[in-house]
Amino acid sequence: MTTLWLIAMVSCAPVIVGSAVCVFLYRSLKLQIRKAGAYSASREELRSEVAKLQAQLEETRTALSKLEKVRSSSEEWAPEGVGAQINSHGQVLKLHQRGESAAAIASALRLPMGEVSLIVKVFEMSQNFPTAKGGQKGF
Repeated sequence: MTTLWLIAMVSCAPVIVGSAVCVFLYRSLKLQIRKAGAYSASREELRSEVAKLQAQLEETRTALSKLEKVRSSSEEWAPEGVGAQINSHGQVLKLHQRGESAAAIASALRLPMGEVSLIVKVFEMSQNFPTAKGGQKGF
């Protein structure tokens, strides 16, 4: 009887091993399918993100080309370096109109005290200039 049982076990062993291998392969395949699905989803998300970034890049390029056109047209009438000078004069006048002292303005804008004083004096003189025929103050 022991030999009969041993023969039955030996003849069933390949079926049992084969079944175990099939179950292992089935689970491995199922896991690989899940990973592939997750990879595919993340890949689609990346594609949509890249498309959004490309659209933003194109908008930025369009805006930049418009600004370059404006800049090139403004460079035609203004000599080099005048833009920074006009900007600093405007800042001096804004701070002066807020009530800042000339020393505080010079320190804040890193300009010489004499230049700040001159800008303020010229501005005040232009405000006190008699009106022209058109009824406006100024030169």
